[in-house]
Amino acid sequence: MTQVVAVPRLPRPVPPLDVEPRAIRSFAADLLAASAQLDDLGTFVAGRARVGDWHGVASTAYHDAIRPTGRLADAASLALRDVARRADQHADTMQRLLERRSALDSERNHLVAGLHEVSDERTPAVRAFETDLEAWVAELVAEEAAMLEAFTRV
Repeated sequence: MTQVVAVPRLPRPVPPLDVEPRAIRSFAADLLAASAQLDDLGTFVAGRARVGDWHGVASTAYHDAIRPTGRLADAASLALRDVARRADQHADTMQRLLERRSALDSERNHLVAGLHEVSDERTPAVRAFETDLEAWVAELVAEEAAMLEAFTRV
């Protein structure tokens, strides 16, 4: 009696991921520094920039002009701080996704090398790999969308 064994298809290649989490962390630190500078501006406008013993039309015009600058600086500082936090989180997630990509690539190479031992037992392993790969791609897409969303708040 002849036994027929179905050969599973080759698992899909793992997409490349070209990202430098260290550069993202540096970017987040720069955003935090810019946020601190804007915070300093808001503090200055609310404090020392106000001249208490200056009175008259020019004083009123000056104080009326600097008030919106202070509010804008405070709002921009908060927005940049939020984006900096999100960028730092993005760096962590990208690092984890890079490590997971490497593991998926190794797993795929192992599966491909093992297909010469064709058996029906290999098919579930290929299916499990495809499921893991889909989950990784979905997480990567979701993370990129979340980071883009953070930039819309600035």
